Amino acid sequence: MNKRVIFALLSLAMLPLFGCTLAQPDGTNEAYASYSDRLVGVMITTEYLDFFDMESWLQNNLDNIDESGELVLPEIGEDLRLYAKLSETGRRYEFECVDGILLAGYQIQPSDATHPYWATDCSEGLCDIATSTHALDDGVLRELSGTLYVERDYGDVIFYLNPIYQTADGSVYLIPGTGIHINSHQSGTAAQTLTQEITLTEDGQEQNFFSKIEIMFSSVQTSDTIVVLHISADNCVLRREEFAIDHLPDALVPSSDVAYLIVEEHSADGVSRFLYQRSDTSFSVFRSPDGMLCFRDSLEIWW
Repeated sequence: MNKRVIFALLSLAMLPLFGCTLAQPDGTNEAYASYSDRLVGVMITTEYLDFFDMESWLQNNLDNIDESGELVLPEIGEDLRLYAKLSETGRRYEFECVDGILLAGYQIQPSDATHPYWATDCSEGLCDIATSTHALDDGVLRELSGTLYVERDYGDVIFYLNPIYQTADGSVYLIPGTGIHINSHQSGTAAQTLTQEITLTEDGQEQNFFSKIEIMFSSVQTSDTIVVLHISADNCVLRREEFAIDHLPDALVPSSDVAYLIVEEHSADGVSRFLYQRSDTSFSVFRSPDGMLCFRDSLEIWW
């Protein structure tokens, strides 16, 4: 069996404008994952996950200092793993005591012993999620991707991408990962990618499995209010509505004599205007409940 895990910091054309740097360039802990475990996801946190309690260990082992004054640290590979618990429904894995944003695709084994299947799980706040499985000449490729949007006024933040692995018996665990520094005051887009190539033996045959997980980072300016203008076929304003960004309706309901809508998004950058015709059934706006991450809300149009 062979396994190669690569943590690559990729940049797009606009990366130099985004103020993005790698935090802890030597901080990847892929050695603490087993050679036979598949990379299936990532848990994104704003703090480094340190599972080894060094203070408690030192208190319990100060008497073990040898004559040279040296204290040998233990092998902590297993201690750097945090195992997830399978939910009561048997369809989700949950990491207790970790406040993070999840993107993962697990292999689920139903209790009725039918064939296992892949299930994708993700947290609120991760946008533009895409999953795919490709049959290749030399194996199978599974891809997961998503985008984190950061409020442009927030400033500096470090996101840690903690890899998630699944063992042959279905157990799921994560290990501490590498951090990426974002300065949201600068516009642009960046990406961090986790990849794995692994060869496993199933039913007596070797098969290659490839995993690719890509997280994009982008800064956006959220709107304070939106104004909706209901326009007739002869370009007259029939109705004007105004909504605070955190008090949007479930849907817009134009009357039968409305030909199109003009939506104005008011933000610190000014006013942006968008036109929606009767062929458009929805549009989306960004909001930031915590002032850092931006969620994309979809607003339906009921013509």
